Amino acid sequence: MQVSGKLTESQKLEIVVLRAKGYSFPRIARLMGTSLSTAFRTCDRCEKEKTVKRRPSPGRPRIIHRRDSRRIQNYIEANPLSNLTQIIQSLGLRISKITLLRHLHRLGLRKFVQRTKLFISETNRLARLKFARDHLDWGEKECAKFLFTDESTIMCNKLYKRRVWRKRGQAMQPGFYRIINA
Repeated sequence: MQVSGKLTESQKLEIVVLRAKGYSFPRIARLMGTSLSTAFRTCDRCEKEKTVKRRPSPGRPRIIHRRDSRRIQNYIEANPLSNLTQIIQSLGLRISKITLLRHLHRLGLRKFVQRTKLFISETNRLARLKFARDHLDWGEKECAKFLFTDESTIMCNKLYKRRVWRKRGQAMQPGFYRIINA
């Protein structure tokens, strides 16, 4: 039995000839290595349309095939900071930037500003934990008196706004953020 793929015109013609000679569909299927339904459909279609040629497929053919799509996804997983031009050149694709952008959006990938995460040393982490345990019973008034200065870093330079390809909800997964020493 034929595992996958479409029958060639010569194979279809041979099925029709065998049927015209009086062979049964199960016997034709065995001889041709196809399924019973394939042998039946081929003869039925030839009878109705008077040809074994394939009908033209509707719509425009895809420019990015499955294999290219997987290559693009693997490249972006390895290089999330790359831009459209780098992706096209690295993979040797013959498509426009707009086509690639549409395809990436279809895959659910968007270009987001890379999040930053402060690196907290082990001693600082233990000190925070001790402070939190010591002040569990504090109310809102006591907490309002303190300003924790290491909670955020303010960047004035716009060069630090790097963009990264990712799906929604992946912002804090490794590889999609960068660590800043506080």
